[in-house]
Amino acid sequence: MKKAGIKTLPVFAALFAALFVLNACDASRSSTNLPNAVITLNCSAGNLVKVSFWEDKAIVSGTLKGIYYKELRLKRISAGSGAKYSDGKHTIWTRDDTGIIDMGNGEVYNCLIQRK
Repeated sequence: MKKAGIKTLPVFAALFAALFVLNACDASRSSTNLPNAVITLNCSAGNLVKVSFWEDKAIVSGTLKGIYYKELRLKRISAGSGAKYSDGKHTIWTRDDTGIIDMGNGEVYNCLIQRK
């Protein structure tokens, strides 16, 4: 009977190690703060914008009318439908396969989500 118990010890050790590794991988994802989704918007006049989404924020980068935006950091705000993010000046709203970017200075871009 002791032999069976001794043989199962490595199995339990392996299961414990696997659970530890899986937990570490999950913690690594949250500590690196990876986005939930990343999309590319093809806006009017061929402007391409990448949007990375988290639960409470979005980061927008890309070129609009020849101006490169490295990182517009926007907070999630209430939307009737779809998802809407703003920093008080710039606003992005996505719904279904479309997006609207309002630069806050009268420039508004109608965009389509680019499929690969």
